[in-house]
Amino acid sequence: MLTEILKIQPKLDNKELNQMERQLGSRFTRIAKSFGRGLKVASVAALGAAVLDKLINPLQEVKAAIDRTLGKADDIVTNAKQFNTTTENLLKLRSLGNVRGITNENLDMLLTKFQGSVAAAAANPNDPANSAVRNYVGEKDTAVAFYNFITQLQKMDKNTQLLIQTQVFGEKQVLKMAEFLQDVGFKESAASLAKVNFAQVAKATEKNAELNDRMTANRTVNELNDMTAKARVINSGTIANVNRSEISALNRENGKIARSAAAFTAEENIAEITDQLEQLTSNIITQLPILMDGMKGVIALIFKLLKGSPLIRGVKNLFGGGKDD
Repeated sequence: MLTEILKIQPKLDNKELNQMERQLGSRFTRIAKSFGRGLKVASVAALGAAVLDKLINPLQEVKAAIDRTLGKADDIVTNAKQFNTTTENLLKLRSLGNVRGITNENLDMLLTKFQGSVAAAAANPNDPANSAVRNYVGEKDTAVAFYNFITQLQKMDKNTQLLIQTQVFGEKQVLKMAEFLQDVGFKESAASLAKVNFAQVAKATEKNAELNDRMTANRTVNELNDMTAKARVINSGTIANVNRSEISALNRENGKIARSAAAFTAEENIAEITDQLEQLTSNIITQLPILMDGMKGVIALIFKLLKGSPLIRGVKNLFGGGKDD
């Protein structure tokens, strides 16, 4: 096909045509091979990136899981100490709340208010406002005292429950926390946790909390050492390079903004012209029937005035017309 096309050129003979065709074919072959090598390189690079992604992402996920687990363990152990209870007892109490849809934060809030009420009762045992928790002043474990307080509260009538809730917690509890305090599914929640070995979970939690402390200490030391290492490699030249890079980035950004401003102006002008054209077109379409009717009237009037004149007869004869109408 290529030979047939080139034969259009009268100065080329068959030998030259065949030579040009071979050269072009060879050139296309080289281009195809180069393109193929490029695709192979791109494919290898993409494959390498995919492999690295497969290797790095799981490691990042594992690291995040470690941080999350150790941090949660440290939170439980720390809060247990604040509430003067054991890790095991706090785990039990939190688990009871979790089964009933109460978050750890909400349960800790109830524990904090209960602990404050007990402290107030210890300071002023004869104050009627502290009568609801007076019997728990001698209890050293806040979680145990809180559990006993709830079980006693659940045995009372609803009016007394609401009165004591307001006295101890400062306000009427609602929804899930009210259910937790009023024995709504409390026994079922406890039964669902009967097979959990809380002693084993508590031991594992305390171990993870210790590991979290060690990891935190390691990171603190690493950050301090890294500050010294950074000081050795960061100098005035580094700062100058960073400054130039930032100035260049700002200049590119300002250039984009300037070009965008011109584009916005052009867009506004085009939009304005478009609106004007649309309005003009609308006006023309609206007025066109009226103009056409007017033109018909004018033409009819002209023909009426000129009827029988030599001009009209000449026009009719020119186009092969007949007599005047």
